[in-house]
Amino acid sequence: MVLTILFGLALLARVGLAGQAADYNISKQEFESHNCDEACQSTIAEAIANEVDVIGADNFDYDFYATPSNFSGSEPGDVLKLKAVQATAGDYKTGTRAFIFMYTTLDLDGSKVPATGFIAFPSGAGLMQSRNRKGSCDVFPLVAFAHGTTGVFAGCAPSNGLVQGHADAWQPLIARGYAVVATDYAGLGNNQTTHKYLSLTAQATDVYYSVVAARRLFGHVLSRQWISAGHSQGGGTVWKLAESDYVRNDECYLGTVAMAPATYFAEMLAAAEDNADSAGYLPLISIALSRAFAGFTPETMSALFAKRAELATQGQYCVVPMVSLARGLQYSQLVSKEGLAHDAPQIEKWQAEQSPALGARSPAPILVIQGLNDTTVAPKVTVHATRESCKAGNTVRLSLYPGMEHESVLPASEPEWLTWIDWRFGGGQYSSSECVEEVRKPYSCKDCKTNHEKRATAASKETQHLGHSGKPGRVYLV
Repeated sequence: MVLTILFGLALLARVGLAGQAADYNISKQEFESHNCDEACQSTIAEAIANEVDVIGADNFDYDFYATPSNFSGSEPGDVLKLKAVQATAGDYKTGTRAFIFMYTTLDLDGSKVPATGFIAFPSGAGLMQSRNRKGSCDVFPLVAFAHGTTGVFAGCAPSNGLVQGHADAWQPLIARGYAVVATDYAGLGNNQTTHKYLSLTAQATDVYYSVVAARRLFGHVLSRQWISAGHSQGGGTVWKLAESDYVRNDECYLGTVAMAPATYFAEMLAAAEDNADSAGYLPLISIALSRAFAGFTPETMSALFAKRAELATQGQYCVVPMVSLARGLQYSQLVSKEGLAHDAPQIEKWQAEQSPALGARSPAPILVIQGLNDTTVAPKVTVHATRESCKAGNTVRLSLYPGMEHESVLPASEPEWLTWIDWRFGGGQYSSSECVEEVRKPYSCKDCKTNHEKRATAASKETQHLGHSGKPGRVYLV
C-alpha cells in the first residue's frame, strides 16, 4: 500500500526549466584582476569540476525553485510544492523513492520565507508499528537530516544535486530502513531570502518545519517519534534544535546526532590560525556576518584575500571553489589582525545568539561525533562545547575518532550512530544522565594473541565519565 502511494506520486513529476545557477565561469582577465594567478585559476577550475557532480549546479530546476503564488497566504509548515525525483539504481540504494518539496518556514528575523528540501523513503513497508493509531499500521521511522556546508547562494541547494551524488551522508539511513526529510535551509534553492549561514537558530527552524511539512504530506506512513542528525553546519543546527522551544515539550523527539558540529564560531576562527585550510572558510563567514547583522561590513580578511574572495560572489561559488580561493596562501596572507580585532565583538555577539551549548537544556540525549584529525572543525572546540552542554545538565555522549578528518569521520562512525538511532527508536534509555567521552580506537592486530592464549584481546577504548560538572572523571579501559 505504501509503495503504491509513493509510486503514484512519482507519476505526478513534471519536467521543469533547468540550467546553470552557480559556479559560473569567469574570464582570465577577471581572475587576474582579483589576485588569482594561473595556479589559483587551475585550483578553482578543478574545484568546480568536482563540485558539479555533487551540487548539480549546472542543472538547476529554476521552475521548481521559483516562489509560487500560494506562498503569500501560507503558514510555517505548509507545503507549497512537491515533485518526484526519478533516479537510477546507481544514484540511490535500490528501491529508494525520493521527492523534492517546498514549504514555508521562518527567516532569522521571524518573517515567513519559502524553503526547499527532499524526502526519501526506503523500499518496502514500514519497519515499526505506529503507537498512535488503532490497529496494525506499519510506518517508517523518521530522521530529520541537516546537511553540512554547501554554500551561501541559491544555486547551492543539496536537493538540486540529489541524483548527482549528495547522498553519501544520508543514504546509510535509507539502507537502515529510515525515512529521511532533509531541508536545504532557507536561501539555498529558493531565492526569496538570502541564506543566513551558521545563524543556527534559523537553520534549526528550517529543520523543524521541514518535519511539520513532511508529516502533512506523508504523515500516514511516518512515525510520530523522530530523531535529528546532522554534519558540520548541520551538526550545529541539530544541536541548536535540541535546545530549542520547538522540541522542549515534544515527547516524540528522541534525540540528536551531531557529527563534526559547528559550535563556537569565535573559537573556530581562533583555531584557524594553526590551520590555513580552515581559514578558507573566511569568505563564507564574512558573508554570513554581513547577512546576520545588516549594515555590518566584516574586515577579518586581508586586503589581498578580500579582493580574491570577491570572485565567490561574482561566480556564485558553492563551498568547494569558495574554500579553494585560499589555496596557496599562508594564514598571514589571509587574515588581517587589525580587521579580526575589529570584527571580534560582532563575532562574539553572533556566537552568543546562534551557537549551541550555551546553557540551554535538551529534553533528549545528544550523541556527538568528532574526528581528532578534523581540520575544519577543531576537536578542542567540540570538546569544549560538549563539556559546557554537560554542565547545563544535558545528557551528552562524545565519541572521538583518532585519525579521522571532517568528512571521513562519517563512514568511520556510521556503525555507532546508526546503532544509537536504532537503540533510541527501540526504546533505549540511559541508566544515568552522566556525560561520557570516549576515544574510539581502531582495531589493531598488535592486540591479538595466538590461539595458544586463553583469549584474544579486542581494541581498547578510553572512556571518561564527566558528570554534570563537565570535568573528566576516572578513566578506565573496556
